[in-house]
Amino acid sequence: MARRRWNRSHSGDGKADIILKNLPETDRLMAFRYHDLILLKNYSGQNVSVRGRPLVRGGFCRIYPGQRILIGDQVLSYQELAQYFNAKKNVSLPEIFIRVTKDAEQVQLERSRTRESALRVTFGLKVRVKALRDIDAELKGVRLKAGTQVDTTLEDKIIFHNDTELDLNDLRRRARALGGRFQLKASKSEYLVSNDPSRLQADDILLSPGTAGDVLLKIFCDYDRRIGTLEVIEADRRIMVGDDPVRTTAELKDGDIIRIDVGQVLRCNFWSASSRRSETSFAASS
Repeated sequence: MARRRWNRSHSGDGKADIILKNLPETDRLMAFRYHDLILLKNYSGQNVSVRGRPLVRGGFCRIYPGQRILIGDQVLSYQELAQYFNAKKNVSLPEIFIRVTKDAEQVQLERSRTRESALRVTFGLKVRVKALRDIDAELKGVRLKAGTQVDTTLEDKIIFHNDTELDLNDLRRRARALGGRFQLKASKSEYLVSNDPSRLQADDILLSPGTAGDVLLKIFCDYDRRIGTLEVIEADRRIMVGDDPVRTTAELKDGDIIRIDVGQVLRCNFWSASSRRSETSFAASS
């Protein structure tokens, strides 16, 4: 059974995966996951509440989908815990791009990068923000000039020159509703796609929460020819490529859309052979 820890500081045993601002350095929580089963144990002296019931120090309980954990005045959800486990396993996480107007009066989220994209944000165990162009803003005191990359936490905010703020916790909630883009690696030509993280390996593609039932697909990528192949290994619903149902395998070409569920699709974008790169964008329903 896999397990992960949350701690206030990276000091001490040095094995903390997530930092919670409300936990003293000597306190910690430990979470365990087996498939979709998540368990939580309280090793802290803090007021921890699950389902409206106190979880005392040394207490152990199961966290169900949709439930929340209250730690002081901080809230963790089942979905957040699942995301942290997935990030630790290094399955592919969607990226979100942000367009910022010159006066920072308007911020727009985008599923894919455009000429106007100013920031790329990836949510995992930490939040990784990369500036794609110069913007008049700071994160953790670092100026966001083109090429600058900052690893931070959900508690931080991007501060613009006019003192407006972009809260990363709020940004993640908005990004979930929008969907995102998976960056595939040129060194990897086969990807598993599933809503069950236990069936995936590093850099495979995890479907967003909301896809019920069992789904396991395999995608083969031929970057030089800008084509691919979809194999349906397991699915309890009809998988479509465009308007055509797929029972076993189907050929993929640039721009094809794989329909997995209502509002959930994978769009294939195979880049030029000279770049040896490919991307697949994934839009999820809210």
